[in-house]
Amino acid sequence: MRGTPWVRCDVEFATVAQASKIAPKVLGALTRPGVRRPLVLRGRSGSGKTTLLRTAVEESGREAVWCSAIDLAHDMVEAIREGRHEAYRAGLAEDPRALCVEHLEDLRDRPRTREEVRHMLERAARTRPILLTLTRARGHVAIARWLRPWTEIVLLD
Repeated sequence: MRGTPWVRCDVEFATVAQASKIAPKVLGALTRPGVRRPLVLRGRSGSGKTTLLRTAVEESGREAVWCSAIDLAHDMVEAIREGRHEAYRAGLAEDPRALCVEHLEDLRDRPRTREEVRHMLERAARTRPILLTLTRARGHVAIARWLRPWTEIVLLD
């Protein structure tokens, strides 16, 4: 990587210098081979989390699957109800595309769901990049505590 020329100044990051420090970490999470910990971008609404992820995915040349944490949880619950939970987990782990899951704060009132999501994402992170966003909102501190042992959290603000 030669610098971070793709860090765009039209994004409202806390500082452009901060974005320049974070961008290589995000790009690295998308491109380094082997076992990885999911990378979490944590920041206030409008801090550039999604824009940074989208730009990094584009620059890395990787394909990515995007979903919200709630959609991921709903799909998981549906798979459990239909008796295809193991196939769903395996499919999530076998897909080579990066997985970008946004708004983990929306799982704040669902501790059992969070634990199953954690197991699925940890398994998937062995074979594919996992990038997550956490917006500073009601309940985000509890979610950050839940994430800390198994992810790498990067603060945007």
